[in-house]
Amino acid sequence: GKTPAAILAENGVFNTRATAAHCVWVSDADMDLLREKQVTVAHNPVSNLKLASGIAPVARMLEKGVNVALGTDGVCSNNNHDLFEEIKLAALLQKGISGDPRLVPAQQALKMATRAGAFAQGREQEIGQLKEGFDASLILVDTGKPGLYPVHNPVSTLAYSARGGDVYLTMIRGKVLYENGIYTTIDVEALRAKLEEKCFITKPEILRKQVSQLDGTIKYLFGLSDGNSIETVLMKYEHGNSICVSTQAGCKMGCVFCASFDPARSRNLTPAEICEILETTAADKPSKKNNSVGSGRVDAFNAIK
Repeated sequence: GKTPAAILAENGVFNTRATAAHCVWVSDADMDLLREKQVTVAHNPVSNLKLASGIAPVARMLEKGVNVALGTDGVCSNNNHDLFEEIKLAALLQKGISGDPRLVPAQQALKMATRAGAFAQGREQEIGQLKEGFDASLILVDTGKPGLYPVHNPVSTLAYSARGGDVYLTMIRGKVLYENGIYTTIDVEALRAKLEEKCFITKPEILRKQVSQLDGTIKYLFGLSDGNSIETVLMKYEHGNSICVSTQAGCKMGCVFCASFDPARSRNLTPAEICEILETTAADKPSKKNNSVGSGRVDAFNAIK
């Protein structure tokens, strides 16, 4: 058979600038193909470890000249969008699995987070480095913080010690979006209030009150059927694992969104749509279909929408 990379190349997918996510299981021939087609690999080490997907052979890819950039993947498979965490782990993983501490040095890890990402976007002549004529898109890191001081080597400090919370300023095309704890374009308190008003995840007491009124299929969707009581689900919530909605699908991640895939829409439901489902009771808008597992799952979404 053929590898996914070979099939994509044969069908012209790589004839334009493309980004291939994860690439955990790629052969040497795949890597040569990715280099030839100038495909960027988006390496997501935290997500790959959390999902037990495997570890991408990043050091080998870099050796072969593949452009490797960094990503965080989604919150369901990471929980954290801290790119500094990805930088550190990307460097350490390759050292650990190879037994060679020289692989993916700090400078290379930082390049994966900056210039390599710019190339992936086709913007390597605009962003990715501090250079005259480039966009003023940058961050400033407070190296005076206890976890970063003293700075013996700035590159190593950024790669191995810094965290997202150490960022003092974020600027995009010359516009300051964040500075010393202040978001200049976001009303954080208003956003938090809106989230608490709309999203059931932050309001377990409302979920507890409404769950007895929910239609059986919706209970199934949110992990409340087959003896999985509201108390069990709330215990998952209280331990920081969100609310598991996919026990019947075999998912063990305890994540609310991964099982919210709606075949009728060919996409995952948004948090707002999920909240609307929870807030819709059988008395308000009863399901028009049976409550069987499988097709009933889709019917429930269609009925209440």
